[in-house]
Amino acid sequence: MLYLNIMTRIEGRKDDALLSELADRVAFPTMMWLGDDGKRLAGQSGRAVADFETTAGLLTKRAELVKKVAAGDKDAKTELMFLECDLGIIDFDTLEEGVDVSKLTAKQKETFQRMRVDAEIDDLLAIVSARHKSREAYETAVRTAGKEFAAMAAKGVKPSNKNKRLQYFQAIFSYGMITKDATTATVGLDGLEAGLKDNERAMTWINKQRQVLKDMAADAADEACGDGCEGCGEGCGEGCGEGCGDGCGDGCGDGCGG
Repeated sequence: MLYLNIMTRIEGRKDDALLSELADRVAFPTMMWLGDDGKRLAGQSGRAVADFETTAGLLTKRAELVKKVAAGDKDAKTELMFLECDLGIIDFDTLEEGVDVSKLTAKQKETFQRMRVDAEIDDLLAIVSARHKSREAYETAVRTAGKEFAAMAAKGVKPSNKNKRLQYFQAIFSYGMITKDATTATVGLDGLEAGLKDNERAMTWINKQRQVLKDMAADAADEACGDGCEGCGEGCGEGCGEGCGDGCGDGCGDGCGG
């Protein structure tokens, strides 16, 4: 059954605080699946019909596993814990405490490691998405998480959840912008484009940011080469090549030693 809850902040209104009671953090809109008892079963990150169908299928499977566990099926208990961790019903720490890793199948061990990485990323995303009292506090959070994410991305690591993947790459982009590191910001922007390439409005913004990064890289190159880079002396490297690109032209300004 579909249920729409609207918060009005009208004192005494039934279920007016339901969202804040059930959700980890309040955002609009927030979608979730509730059980017969009215308690939160799982979140709903995707908004497409296919995303709802996927979650419905997983919750149906969960109901089947709950019955098997009640009947004493130990293998079903492990499978249930993995599924509930994926749905966000239990956290990774609970999963880690509840399973014997040495007895997991090769596929389960692979999933376990993926969930461990996702949990580490979730903890860092929580730092960024928390309510910050100042811009400075927010930038500190982005520096902390973004630096870790950039290192992960360099190793090919990223969240398995597509929506959290966007938050992950947004943090990398923001970190690159704050630190004026065009290379890192580009990694973040590339990740955002991969997930938003079919979103015309998002792509308009992404393309504008690419020009911003191009200008940032050019400014950084100018600063690295010194004022004017004339005579190819200080700041340009001996032989006019080391810091200025082949031929002392790439990013050093026209002339750069003529």
